[in-house]
Amino acid sequence: MAIAIVTGASRGIGLAIVKRLTAVGITTYGFARQFDTCDLESDLFHKVICDVTDIGELCVAANQIIRKEKRIDLLVNNAGIGVFGPHDTLEVSQIDKMVRTNVTAPFILSSQLLFWLRKSSGTIVNIASTSGFKVQPQGAAYSATKAALLHFGECLFEEARKQGVRVTTICPDITADTGFYEQASFEPTENEDTYILPGCVADAVMNVLHQRPGTVISQIVVQPQRFQITKRQPSS
Repeated sequence: MAIAIVTGASRGIGLAIVKRLTAVGITTYGFARQFDTCDLESDLFHKVICDVTDIGELCVAANQIIRKEKRIDLLVNNAGIGVFGPHDTLEVSQIDKMVRTNVTAPFILSSQLLFWLRKSSGTIVNIASTSGFKVQPQGAAYSATKAALLHFGECLFEEARKQGVRVTTICPDITADTGFYEQASFEPTENEDTYILPGCVADAVMNVLHQRPGTVISQIVVQPQRFQITKRQPSS
């Protein structure tokens, strides 16, 4: 039976991916700090309480799964956070948390699991962002973390492709129903053609997995038909 690890699995894109994976019989370990709002109960879904910014905790969680399952077929580096505003107004702790979540955690987790992914001819899927290849004023640090993840995926694909590991980076644009914009000054509009949904990204993951052996979709960009956002006041 295939074994998957998905970070940021308690809601939004991560939870949508978990639902798709378990629906096709893939045993999935979901990492998150808490699962209080998670609405999925399945024998194939194992909830792992883990703060991915704590590298020691992250490595312990990954190694425990390896010891139990003796294989990994899929790693989805999905956990991500964004803080927006003029760069000099961001707190040091906010910048540090973005780098740890968006960059350090996927780098470390990929490193810890590559040996096992080579053995299974497995797949790494990084959930980056269209911000990774756009100039985004008041989102410099966030965009830079996603650019790092995007370039990491490109380089890792070249490094691991001869060893049978597939590496794909998915770049979603503005996505509704994720909680991502709770602390931001903008959010998706109510117009359905101005946002994508978590399920759209989950569908992209499944498309990657359904390719014939020997075919790799190395990058996918998922965007709404139109670009439009609504300004809002950050929640307290």
